Amino acid sequence: MNYTLYLTQVSDGRETVFSYTLHNFEGEKTAGTFLALGKRRNDMSYCGHIALQRALRSVAKNEGVISLKVIVDHPLLQPIVFETMGIDEPIHPTLCQTTNRMLKRFASHELASADFSGDDATWQEVSTLDNALDSLEQNKTVKGRWQIFRDLFFNSQKIIR
Repeated sequence: MNYTLYLTQVSDGRETVFSYTLHNFEGEKTAGTFLALGKRRNDMSYCGHIALQRALRSVAKNEGVISLKVIVDHPLLQPIVFETMGIDEPIHPTLCQTTNRMLKRFASHELASADFSGDDATWQEVSTLDNALDSLEQNKTVKGRWQIFRDLFFNSQKIIR
């Protein structure tokens, strides 16, 4: 089955949120967000590879033979796609190697980039960006802060450190 994985990131001064959605011809299959906290939140190579790997694990849970097209937002083009394709020297070689291994799980994979906030963005790209922006805004509320604190201890796969 052919799937398309969309990955984007948004950031304010304190936190960075990565969002992904998985679509096929039927529509959205799964979606999720990851929050990057701490000193590495501005390291797009490190956090980007971790976010992509977690999204790929989510995709791999689907049954059947999967052909995957990964579309990342422009801010993630340099730190993820170029390193994964071998165009740029990886900043974190072991993370890049793990990402490449995870991509080999699928029958075929293709890497692409798009501007999720541009005028020609598809509804899937805009939806992924909206999920990230909603999560970033929610994290500013008291309820969102409480959820981050809870996720630190009980749901650590949503936090990138």
